[in-house]
Amino acid sequence: MAELVGKRYGSAFFQLAKEENIVKEMYEEFKFVNDTVKNEKDLKILLESPRLNADEKKEIIENIFSGKVNAKLLGLLKLIIEKRRIKSLNDIFNEFKALVDEDNNKIKATAVTVVEMKDKELNDLKTLLEEKLNQKVELKNVIDKTLLGGVLLRIGDKVIDGSIKRRMELLREDLLKIKVI
Repeated sequence: MAELVGKRYGSAFFQLAKEENIVKEMYEEFKFVNDTVKNEKDLKILLESPRLNADEKKEIIENIFSGKVNAKLLGLLKLIIEKRRIKSLNDIFNEFKALVDEDNNKIKATAVTVVEMKDKELNDLKTLLEEKLNQKVELKNVIDKTLLGGVLLRIGDKVIDGSIKRRMELLREDLLKIKVI
């Protein structure tokens, strides 16, 4: 449910920012707001508290962010408070960011390995992916000790499994298919 809320609000806010030609500004300000709410535990608790009504929460948002962020972003924050969707703020931001990245022809990728990749290896892989995908790639390396070796690539919503663990699973499946007389 939260993911659906994030998609709806994030997409609608992106369209508004795009129409107003303020996508970059909105991204920076939305990131600031999202990081603030995420990192300030007391603020997060207040905004999610059932003891405060929507008007009190909107006043808190107004006091903290008025003059620091665009009125349209302030309006979004008040709307999600009014609709009791403030717990979905991070999901809304993530959807907005994904649409900004897509608009900038940028894609996220993760290289999952057993050991940390060297900077040169990471840069070489990033360059190769950018050439193959014709997109800017934001690549990060994640360590997973359960892999035996190789690389598992997550590019957007696609997975390319070049891990030794996966190769062994495929080999096992092939061996099980062989009929022994």
